[in-house]
Amino acid sequence: MGAMMWKMNIGQSGEPSFTGPSGNFHLSHASAPATNTRYLLSLRETRHQTTFTELSQDLGMKQLLAELFMLYVNPVHLFLQPGTILSVENYPHADPGLRLLHTAIFAAALRYSVIDGSEGLSDVLMDHAETTALKCCKTCPSVKVVQALSILCWRELNEGHDSMAWIYTSMAGGLTISLGLHAMGVRNLAGPTIAADPNEHNIRIRTFWTFLFVERVLVTLFGRHCTIPWQRVDTPSLGSILAADASLDEIAFDHHCTLWFIHDKYMEQIYAFEPSEVEACKQSKLLLEARQSLLTFYRNTDRRLQFQRSNMPNSAIFLQMSYQMSTILIHRPYLRGPTDSTSFRLAVRAMTISASIITRLLFIFRKVSGFDTAPPFIIHHILTAAIMHLLRATDSRSELATQAINKLRICLEALEVMQTRWPRAAKAILLLQELANRWKIVAALPMRFSNYMGNIPADASDREGVYLADDAQWSDEAAYALWNNDNDQSISDDGNPMMDRNTVFSIAPGILADMDFSTGFSTFPAFE
Repeated sequence: MGAMMWKMNIGQSGEPSFTGPSGNFHLSHASAPATNTRYLLSLRETRHQTTFTELSQDLGMKQLLAELFMLYVNPVHLFLQPGTILSVENYPHADPGLRLLHTAIFAAALRYSVIDGSEGLSDVLMDHAETTALKCCKTCPSVKVVQALSILCWRELNEGHDSMAWIYTSMAGGLTISLGLHAMGVRNLAGPTIAADPNEHNIRIRTFWTFLFVERVLVTLFGRHCTIPWQRVDTPSLGSILAADASLDEIAFDHHCTLWFIHDKYMEQIYAFEPSEVEACKQSKLLLEARQSLLTFYRNTDRRLQFQRSNMPNSAIFLQMSYQMSTILIHRPYLRGPTDSTSFRLAVRAMTISASIITRLLFIFRKVSGFDTAPPFIIHHILTAAIMHLLRATDSRSELATQAINKLRICLEALEVMQTRWPRAAKAILLLQELANRWKIVAALPMRFSNYMGNIPADASDREGVYLADDAQWSDEAAYALWNNDNDQSISDDGNPMMDRNTVFSIAPGILADMDFSTGFSTFPAFE
């Protein structure tokens, strides 16, 4: 699990694809199966494939797609400023940049529609975007084109078209640099003044951070390097231009961008190609620096966005999930060390707590919203936590294994709901099934997931580890009952996954924590 493994995968069309360890899928050869699509809001019923021409002439359809985008996509990613009224009456517009932007918006919004043939129409729109994107970059480079390319990247990523997603983010990154959006804070910049209008200046800052958000998500999922390294960014934060009455979504987005920035800074060093060449003491120092940066970030988080045991807004839930995911990934390479080493014990404990908090956040989100409306980038967070729960399920102590199994099943339920819309969730379930077979812990999975159809070792029938005599007793209701009495002692009141004082002080004087690890520690069979 802690292996630093990079792979060259071959796609269905024979194209190579470079994948790194941070995205989890490097562990599996499974591909996402075809999924049935469920939709949220009714558009209208049609008996034939809607064409591009029909869409361009149907004002009601265009307006509703714009509303779907602003309702489900924009609050999390802020591709457009909140409250923006999209003028779609004249689509397709004469302005090629605006036409590309609205094409991207419609293609993304169709994932949330119920129109017959919506997937086909979305593909038609993407074909139109492909024919105009490069031309726009060449003839009319602008902020609108960067926004459009970022949305196209989002759409292709969440459709499972990884190669095209990377191409679009690379195009957006190149145009972002060309337009100087990454250097909005550079003083004494030679040349004519750009964006003297304060409103235009703010739009450029917003556009940069919306691009960076999507790009950093993509980089983590694929395990690749950034198109714009963190050392090359000198743009004011979104928080520096927010009004006093800024929405909580905007504040959460600003925090999210700061978190991704910290995440990238340390992931780049910890997930280096040749980490073995770095001395052990430097590796430990790097880990502690990363932990300190994350802890400082958490302490500076707006109170409304911090962990609470109930009544958390969605934007806070997603931010806290990302925080815990970053904690897990930053610690995970340290599992390569000896199991009796301090760094190994520190990593396991931190990862266990963060995985538990992610699951607790899923529990809260399920109560208030449901997974139908969850943004697709949290699939990676859920999978990262689920893998850790699966590993803990191999623990020889039945009580700890049972807790891990219950938490694993909450993650699986979330992925099961989300797979009806997002192919990556189905792929995540396949990975968990494969790992359960490899680690001989299939009994930890709900019965409906226990029949893995991948390549199973010949001795897989001889299972070891935790068994459930009656799958019914481990129902989803039982899993969610885990926190009904609010008695999970592995999570502090503020949700901050910090370590036992003596453990941390032994390797990092000055870095203290509050978290209780009274449950102890043992070696996991999966490491043997």
